[in-house]
Amino acid sequence: MNRDGFLFVYSLTDDQTLEELRSIHEQVLNVHPNKNVPILVVANKLDLAAADRAVSIEEGEALADEIGAVGFLEVSAKQNVKVKEAFEELLKKIVSDAPDAGSGEGSGGVFGGGNVDGDDDSPDGKSAIDQYSKPKKKRQTKIFNPITTKKKFACNIL
Repeated sequence: MNRDGFLFVYSLTDDQTLEELRSIHEQVLNVHPNKNVPILVVANKLDLAAADRAVSIEEGEALADEIGAVGFLEVSAKQNVKVKEAFEELLKKIVSDAPDAGSGEGSGGVFGGGNVDGDDDSPDGKSAIDQYSKPKKKRQTKIFNPITTKKKFACNIL
């Protein structure tokens, strides 16, 4: 059962970032086993829209339609406007497509399942994902997007 999803984020102040999503979409299609993997197109920098908008809402929606995205949303990461909603919308789609998402053992890739803190399979028979239900401590990982930035951002993983 597929449990993947993608947020395709572009800057609404830079039309080139919207165009780059087409290439990223093609790359995803070339490597992902599910050609219908859920994608949510997200326009960032809503806080700058009034003064510096370079991409219209209609253009963002058109790209979402073109690539078969599950939706389109404008957000402001700086002002924390609709950021949570973007993740929730994508997660709702993933869970609706795979009701058992979050159960069982994961591969340990990116943010899912696998061993916690280097532990091997638990002797009590619990899956690795069960260990996340009551995290022992916060872990931090780095997220890096080489296409749009050279900065690293921290993301807490429970």
